[in-house]
Amino acid sequence: MPEAPNDAPPLSPAMRATRAGFALLLVLSFAFCIVMAAWGGLREALMLRVQDHRLTLSFAVQLPDGTRLRLGRKQLGDAKVPAVAGGVNGPTEIEGMDAGLPRSYFLERDLLEQSVPCEGEPSVPWLAEKLAPGATLLWTANGGQGLKPASFAAALLKTKDGALDAVLLGVLEVPYRDGARRFGICLRAQQGELRLCRVARVDLAHDQLYAPPGEFWAVRESGPGLPPAGVMGQTKLVWRIYAEMMDAAEQQQVLAPHVQGEPKWAE
Repeated sequence: MPEAPNDAPPLSPAMRATRAGFALLLVLSFAFCIVMAAWGGLREALMLRVQDHRLTLSFAVQLPDGTRLRLGRKQLGDAKVPAVAGGVNGPTEIEGMDAGLPRSYFLERDLLEQSVPCEGEPSVPWLAEKLAPGATLLWTANGGQGLKPASFAAALLKTKDGALDAVLLGVLEVPYRDGARRFGICLRAQQGELRLCRVARVDLAHDQLYAPPGEFWAVRESGPGLPPAGVMGQTKLVWRIYAEMMDAAEQQQVLAPHVQGEPKWAE
């Protein structure tokens, strides 16, 4: 049976260009949707290709609101609730710590400037000698035992001019890529007339973005403790140090054998 004649007029060049343009637009829209669906993972994977391995350290010390805190010779300011936590729809946690808890922060550069390198489990007397040269150790809460990583001991010192110095001596271990390093640190807290404090517990958490060996796509892992994959990719480690001030009666019990009358505190 003969085909019916096609009486439709040929498309004009403008119409053919329009139709081709719409077809190209549909193809590009489809490709755009695919790219956007995978954009998060693609962006992270590409970021890991152009950035070096990076380790970020953060240390949050939780103390009663308004407590003044010092790391070595560096003033860290007063403990306070983060401003971002004040909104109605604010976060319930900031770096794994209840957003409503007051805290002070210090970073890796502060740690490196205000610490002493140490090995093993240094004793409180050794840390006191290194971090407060010339001071005499009058009392310590742990009986002078060695300090393991992420542990602290309250201590009372007397400076060369006879003033009292209440300190928290501790050890932190940082797992750098070329091996772990331990640092001895000295914290000083003041809340009104209270100077002696103790650490209830120390938590460590990680947030890591990395590409497993031989793979392109990035993996993000967050959780307590050290990252299972080791320090690689973009790794952030957060130490949360929960401290508390001794009350007036406890402080007086420590001071009584060493001072008569009002104590003179080192500034």
